[in-house]
Amino acid sequence: MKPLLLLMSFLFLQTETDPPQIEWQVDRKLEWSDFKRRAGADELFKAFSYTGISYIIEAPEDKIEITVTPYFLPKESWVHISYLNDELLNHEQGHFDITAIYARMLKSQLRVYETDVDYFMEHDLAKKIEGIFQVVFTEMDECQDRYDSETVHGTQTETQANWNNWFNQKLGRLNSAVHHAPE
Repeated sequence: MKPLLLLMSFLFLQTETDPPQIEWQVDRKLEWSDFKRRAGADELFKAFSYTGISYIIEAPEDKIEITVTPYFLPKESWVHISYLNDELLNHEQGHFDITAIYARMLKSQLRVYETDVDYFMEHDLAKKIEGIFQVVFTEMDECQDRYDSETVHGTQTETQANWNNWFNQKLGRLNSAVHHAPE
């Protein structure tokens, strides 16, 4: 009976310490421990960061508020054990940073829809918001593809450094050193 109780306690602790998603923060960089899998489907790449943007529409006190969150899914993200290095981690951070940049763009575009509830409902603004979200998400996906293409998945150090500078500028980072970024 005691071994079962101990096992159940361990499972509870593991659930509590492994968040289902990590929200992007300017002062928190990804770590390899955030990538819960050590190999991907068919291993087409060295690593994969599963990132996304969510939004929530709420109406406290009869006023619409929209929360936009860039996130990273640890259980869907992976790295092949042979490639655990700073350069690749920096590149994967770039994917998360792109997600954060586009989340900020989305939030900026959605501010005009933070109005009173009656107006919001009368003009079916939720449908307009979904349309804007789809456009921004598509643009983000195109940027992610361009990032991988231009950096050749982080192997072109000069191009990667240029992208790192762009991330730092867009995200307001004072220190441009990100995971020993190439010089």
